[in-house]
Amino acid sequence: MIKEYKGALLCACSILVNLISGFLIIIGAYSLNKMLIYIALIILFIGMLSMLYGLYLIYKKYKESKK
Repeated sequence: MIKEYKGALLCACSILVNLISGFLIIIGAYSLNKMLIYIALIILFIGMLSMLYGLYLIYKKYKESKK
């Protein structure tokens, strides 16, 4: 069951990671903490890559179901 929705679950989790990373960027900018901003940007980049992989899995599952 989880294998069928792996792409959607990965996208949902990466949305949460990107949201938390956005809040970390805001907190780091407010407190002028460059290290927190850099860490949050790395987390944001990883979240974006995982979202792209999740979308790829969804698209692959969609193409398989069309055949």
